[in-house]
Amino acid sequence: MAMSDLSSEIVTLRDGSRVRLRPVTPEDGPRLQDLLDHMSLADIRHRFFAPIRQLSPALSWHLSHPDPRREVAIAAVAIEDEHLLGVARLAADEAGRHAEYALTVRTDMKGHGLGYLLLGRLVEHGRRHGFREIWGDVMRDNDAMLLMAREHGFAVVEHPIEPDLLRVRKTLEPLAPSPDRQ
Repeated sequence: MAMSDLSSEIVTLRDGSRVRLRPVTPEDGPRLQDLLDHMSLADIRHRFFAPIRQLSPALSWHLSHPDPRREVAIAAVAIEDEHLLGVARLAADEAGRHAEYALTVRTDMKGHGLGYLLLGRLVEHGRRHGFREIWGDVMRDNDAMLLMAREHGFAVVEHPIEPDLLRVRKTLEPLAPSPDRQ
């Protein structure tokens, strides 16, 4: 099964607002820059580990063209105008047993439950695809992401190399086989 087996759906956030979740598409390249333009420097640094203000053409292309064999990228968009409100990514390792996640939400959308919902979707996706573990690198001062990861059952451990980062890991239990697969 391809990693990109996502469909579009409308979801209701904790605050009652509604957004559309859909796969990231190549047309999202310019929208990714708009997303970056609506993020504080601290939020950008937490996502990219540097205070960038412009996506390079190569990075924009990479982020808007996930490899369907090993990556999934979920866009959260405003229903009325398709502006990106957040993006969540999951990238499998070569063996397909572990996957790294990355997540970003527009600064003005923080506190609405969007990041929490997106991380939950990545965990569900990882389970569905049989990953043993999902992990991510998080800056030590990114309290919101560390809290959200803990609430989703991730363990927080020291990063193996970078002293400014922590690693969050979640071991995934396999899904029970459905009756039609037995």
